[in-house]
Amino acid sequence: MDKKIDIKLNSSTDEIMSVWEIQDLLKNLGNNYYKLNLVVEINKMIYNGVDPDNIVVFNESFDFKTSFSYLKEIPIIDIDEVTGAKQFYHLGEFTSIFPNTDVVEINAICKLFREINSYLFKRKSLFMEIKLLNKDRICEYFKLSTVDACNIIKQKAIGRILKLNIDKSYKDTYKNEINLIVEKYLKEIDAFKIDIKEINDLKKDILENNIIELSDKRTLKFNKFYERLQSLERPIVGTFNADYSSIEILCTDFICKETRNKYFLDLKNFSHNSPTMVYLGIGMIFTLVAVPLLKQIKDGIEESITYEKDGNVVKDKEESIEKLNNTIKNLEDEENLNNLNLYNNIENNFIRSSILNAKDDIINKTIENITYYNFANDKVDCNVIEFTPRNK
Repeated sequence: MDKKIDIKLNSSTDEIMSVWEIQDLLKNLGNNYYKLNLVVEINKMIYNGVDPDNIVVFNESFDFKTSFSYLKEIPIIDIDEVTGAKQFYHLGEFTSIFPNTDVVEINAICKLFREINSYLFKRKSLFMEIKLLNKDRICEYFKLSTVDACNIIKQKAIGRILKLNIDKSYKDTYKNEINLIVEKYLKEIDAFKIDIKEINDLKKDILENNIIELSDKRTLKFNKFYERLQSLERPIVGTFNADYSSIEILCTDFICKETRNKYFLDLKNFSHNSPTMVYLGIGMIFTLVAVPLLKQIKDGIEESITYEKDGNVVKDKEESIEKLNNTIKNLEDEENLNNLNLYNNIENNFIRSSILNAKDDIINKTIENITYYNFANDKVDCNVIEFTPRNK
C-alpha cells in the first residue's frame, strides 16, 4: 500500500467562484505541485552526487496537449539517433545549474539550425522551391565540433540560396545575411570560452563554500537555471549526459499523458454550491505545502482568540487548534519518513540555499493562491490515507 494526502478545501465565503477563478486556482495548484516535485527530485540527485553541471532546464513549458508518448516506457532521449535528436531539438534551448561548455555548444547548434530554418521559411513565400534544412541531420551535427557543425549548416543553407533562379545581387545579399547569423553563434561560443576561466574559478569558490549568498553579483551566471525553473509554468528538467549523448527527463509521469502514478494530483470532487469545496488527492510531497498552510491557519486562529470574549467561540477555536496541531504533527512525521528534507543534508551552502529558495518560492505561491481564493481557513480537512496505485 502507498500513501497520499486527501485534502478538502472549503471556502470561507458564500461567493460563487467564476469559471476563470476555478481554472486559475486549479492551474496554479497543478503547476506549483509539479514544480515542487521537480525541486524534490533535483534535491535528491544533488544529495546523491549528481554533478550540477548535468542538471538542466529547458526554456519553454511543456504543452499539456502534447502526448509525449515517447517518454512513457523510458524517460531517456538518445540524441545520437535521428528520432531522439529531433525530440531533443523540439524541447528548446536549455541551461544547466552550473554553466558548462557542452551545454553552450549544443545550444548554439540548435539555435543556429532553428534560426537558419526560420530565415529560409520566411523566404519560402517568395521562392516556393526553397527547401528547409532537414531535421533528420541534426544528430549528425551533434557528433561534430561546434565550428564544423555551424559551417556545414551554413553551407547547406547557402547551397539552397544558390539554387534559386534569382539575380546574383539577391543571392549575395542572402549569403551575407546567412553568414552574419552563423557568425553570431560562433562569437557566442568564443565569448563563453573567454569567460570559462572566470566561470571555473567561481565554480571552485562555490564548491569550496567561499560564496554563500545568492545575491552575490558574481553568481548571476549561476542563477539562470533557478530563475527559469521558477518563472516557467511547467518547466522541463532533465539530467544531461554528454558522454552518452543522452538526456533523462524528470517527473515524466506529469508530462506524458499516458502515465499516471501515486504522485499525480487527482481532482476527486468539486462543488460549486455555496460555499465552494475542492476535494483533492495528492502525493506526500504536498506535505511541504500543507504543513506551513495549516500553521498559518493555526496562527490566525490563535491570534483571533486574544480578541474573543464569547467562551463558546473560544472553546470551538481551541478545539480547531488542537485538531490542526494533530494534523500538523502527522504530516511532519510523514515528511520525515519520505525524506523530503534532504536539502538540509546538502553540504554546499550555495547549492542548498538555491534549492531552498526555489522550494520556498513555490510553496509560498501555492499558499498565496489558496489564501487568495479564501480556502486558507479552519475548514481545511487534511488526512493521510493508504491506497493502491492504479498503475500497479
